[in-house]
Amino acid sequence: METAEDGHGRPGGRWWMAVALLVLLAAGLAVRLHHLDDSVLAFHPTRQLHSAIIARDLYLEQTADVDDPGRVAADRARRAQGGLEAPVNEYVVAGLYLVNGRESTWLAGVWASILWLVGGAFLVAAVGRFVGRLGQLVTLAVHLFTPLAVAAGRSFQPDPLMVTAVVGSAWASLRWVERRSWGRLVAAGAMAGLAVLVKPFALPLVLGAFAAVAAHDRGVRRTAADPQAWAFAALAVGPWVLALASGSAARSDPGDYFVASLLASGAFYRAWGRQITDNIGLVVLAVGLVGGLLVARGRARALLLGLVGGYLAACGAFDFRVAGHSYYHLVLVPILALGCGIAVDAVPGWLARRELSVARLLVAPVLVLALLALVASAWGNVPTVPDGNDLPGDVQAAAALVEPGGRVLGMTDAYGRELAYYGDLVVVGEIPGPGDRQLAELQGEPVPDLATEIDRTGAEWVVVTSLEKEVLDPDTIAELRDHYVLVGSSPTWSVYDVRTRR
Repeated sequence: METAEDGHGRPGGRWWMAVALLVLLAAGLAVRLHHLDDSVLAFHPTRQLHSAIIARDLYLEQTADVDDPGRVAADRARRAQGGLEAPVNEYVVAGLYLVNGRESTWLAGVWASILWLVGGAFLVAAVGRFVGRLGQLVTLAVHLFTPLAVAAGRSFQPDPLMVTAVVGSAWASLRWVERRSWGRLVAAGAMAGLAVLVKPFALPLVLGAFAAVAAHDRGVRRTAADPQAWAFAALAVGPWVLALASGSAARSDPGDYFVASLLASGAFYRAWGRQITDNIGLVVLAVGLVGGLLVARGRARALLLGLVGGYLAACGAFDFRVAGHSYYHLVLVPILALGCGIAVDAVPGWLARRELSVARLLVAPVLVLALLALVASAWGNVPTVPDGNDLPGDVQAAAALVEPGGRVLGMTDAYGRELAYYGDLVVVGEIPGPGDRQLAELQGEPVPDLATEIDRTGAEWVVVTSLEKEVLDPDTIAELRDHYVLVGSSPTWSVYDVRTRR
């Protein structure tokens, strides 16, 4: 296998390598800026609107009077948000709103895209310790242009920041085992702490990566007795624990994330596998595993095994979300990218040892064609909102029929967050959909019917904007039509007055 030292030894090599890396980074940014205005509603809008609601409130806290109706609505919507993460990402985006002079969610997409590129730089710095230029370029290309990396890597949620911090912590952990010092240890721990603070899903990954490379170099017993190793763990966990204690990180029901019975279900593992193959790709998965498990050696293999082990542990702890939410697998992209870079970097040497000189000459053009195809595919598959879909306009039209301050129960695609964000409505709940029914069944809890939910929440209005739920839940729609007053409707929304049952 070509080593990093071998790859940097040729005259002029550093110059063209720098140009190639910059071209890849520029292309990666360009792909992510494509249709950026659509990004919040085009990819997991429920999760992105969660962050948008929080950032709006943080922004209006600095720009609007306390009794301003918009600020009151934003504060009310924010207090309804759950979750486990501290709003670090949302504070940054709110700051960008202040600099911009107005709220613009595309700024969150730009911020996330830049973060993903920074993660790519960390990744190249890490893999450069094990492979030459070819492996570094392949690693960066896979990290930038895998479908999930494009869709989720520009999204308004903490995952791009979390993944970048995980990769940064892994790189810093490698630097620490190369030359132990408290300075390098603190750098690795600080990035690990940031990753966990913005999303606790990262905890097994940062601990797994650090422990694996430390144990590889120093052994398990020496690592377990090392004060610096314990300091790393404290730095990784401490910020999130402090955020929970202070109330800066929201609290959620663990049952919203973990359902023990899923771990014994074959359907769960099939759904997990489909999330990976559908959103990352079977080729990237296969090549990445070959590189990580069969080709990688020494610290490289230890790092990959630590990251993979951490990913598996995190998925087990968040099993319900993992089965149905693609962005929970975003952190797998750089892990597989490392494996792909290591695997492909070994190909020229493997061909040379077998004296397959003609085949070796074909490696570069084949990889160039593969890269062009990858970029073209990424560009063509950027998530967009379908033509004719105007959810903000639909919500605003429906909201105009609701009396000011009216308590609204939603039947929507984003758990009512679109009603709060685009319509400033007082959303008190969501009529349970298929996912809610599945979770309730797994938890052994009853699913309330419409009348019970109206009584429980004190709802006065029902706003329907989900055509999918209308189709999947005809009984609820029939009950609304038969027993409550239809105030107004269009082909894409309807509003019911549910204060009196007929």
